[in-house]
Formats: sequence, C-alpha cells, structure tokens
Amino acid sequence: MMGQSSPSWLQLSLPPLLSFSVTALIALSTLHGGSASVVPQPPAAEAKAVAPGGYKLPPIDRADPNRCRFQSSAVGQANAQRDKLYDLRECKMEGKNAAGYDISGVLGSEADFSYVNFEGAQLSKDSRFDGANFKAAVVDRVTFKRSDLRNVNFAAAVLSGSTFEDANVENTDFSDVVIGDFEQRSLCKNPTLKGSHPKTGVDTRESLGCRS
Repeated sequence: MMGQSSPSWLQLSLPPLLSFSVTALIALSTLHGGSASVVPQPPAAEAKAVAPGGYKLPPIDRADPNRCRFQSSAVGQANAQRDKLYDLRECKMEGKNAAGYDISGVLGSEADFSYVNFEGAQLSKDSRFDGANFKAAVVDRVTFKRSDLRNVNFAAAVLSGSTFEDANVENTDFSDVVIGDFEQRSLCKNPTLKGSHPKTGVDTRESLGCRS
C-alpha cells in the first residue's frame, strides 16, 4: 500500500519537475482517501511558450485618446521596455515628427507613416510594421533590426544609413528610395527580400535594384 512518501523509482527515473508534480498528486490522493481528482498542470513558463509569431495580439484600444502619438521610451528604459504595450496599429501619423525617438517594440501594422521624420529614431527590438505606409518618409539612420516590415511601402523614402539586420522585408516596396550602396547590398542579401507589394504590385527585389 502507498505510504506518505512517493516510491523511490518515481524520484530516480523522472525529471525533477515531473517528479515533483507526480509526488504532489500522490499526496493529494492520500489526503482525499485515495481518489486522485487533481491533474498536474504544466509549469507557467511552458503554458505561455508559443512559437515565434504565434502570439495573439490584444484588440486595439480605440477609446484611448492618446494612443496615436509618438512616445519615446522612458529615460533608462531603452530597448522597448515600457509600462504597457506601445500600439500604433492603424494610426494616421502622416507628416508627424519622430526624430530621435526610441519607439522600439512598437506595433505599427497598417499605420500611415508617410512623410514622417524618423531621422535618428530607434525602431528595433522586434517592432511590427506589417502593411505600414512609409511613403516619402525620412527614415535616416534608423535601426530596423528584427522588425516585421512585410508589405510595407517605402516608396520615395530616405533610408540613408538605416539598417535592416534580420528584418522581414517580404512583399515590401522600395521604389525610388534614397539608400547608400552598402545598405543596399546588405539588404539585397536578405533572404526575405522577395514577392511583390500587395497594393502597388511592385516586385520587391526589382524595386530595390538588386541583381538577380
């Protein structure tokens, strides 16, 4: 008959975390007269683990009157560390000034950033701009490291000194952009540089002037 402690084979052959869960189940079973009614749950870290790109975003808070504003990370909280989600999805930001701002980690899907001045801005840390419009924007010396730039319209934008390390630029329109030779060659090596923009129909690689 099972005693108060778990059999030695459970502790020896199972991983520590699973052994603890089974031991806890046995203890509960003993307390309730031998009928176990509790199923061990996976650790919180495992329950929250989702494949990259599989996280479900919360709905847009359209009632927030201050949502569609450029807000730099607080002093000492660079690299996208904020008190709450920085959400500019579907915002109309045309012609506004974001020069020098640290807006890393921003969600900017389907937002209009045309003619915005992003000179010296920081937009890295997995920022999301899927479907955003950067037409004729000044995107000078901006870091797009690991950013989602799928379906973005950069037509006639100034991209001088900007970097796109590990960014996803599939179906992006780079027509008539101002970009340095080094940045262009580096971007042409990006494996996601393919497809065509869903609205303009422009071929992505051709729009950047990449050689086949």
